[in-house]
Amino acid sequence: MERREKKHLTASSFGMVHGSEWKSTHALGDQSTCVACHDNKKCGQCHGAGVPHDRHIIVKHSSAARDEAQRCSSCHKEQSFCDSCHGIEMPHPESFLKSHSDITKRDGQELCNRCHHPEDCTNCHAAHIHPGGAANPGGTVGANR
Repeated sequence: MERREKKHLTASSFGMVHGSEWKSTHALGDQSTCVACHDNKKCGQCHGAGVPHDRHIIVKHSSAARDEAQRCSSCHKEQSFCDSCHGIEMPHPESFLKSHSDITKRDGQELCNRCHHPEDCTNCHAAHIHPGGAANPGGTVGANR
């Protein structure tokens, strides 16, 4: 029996995710099975809270992505990971606010509506003041929301 167990540990998916290359292979299997032996807090030690992701991550990922403690880039290393879904550089660069109308004209409002509610445009542009840019509800001019 001992020999069979040892073979299982090295030849199965268990061996792949726990072997010498575990840092790069441990998330390649069915992550829901990890909790059979590992507490969810174990993942959070390296990856930040919320790993493995629950089924609602797509809805709430924007706030998590802005939180450095989440360490999203520990797994999602390439900028293209965010950009491929959003269709635009994410997070938006600092220069984005000044050029967003040109981008909207070029790429269309639908791109913005992937993440933003159409009302977001109205909320900022209704408070637009010349010169200097849009005023935020707090009264600051030209600052990001």
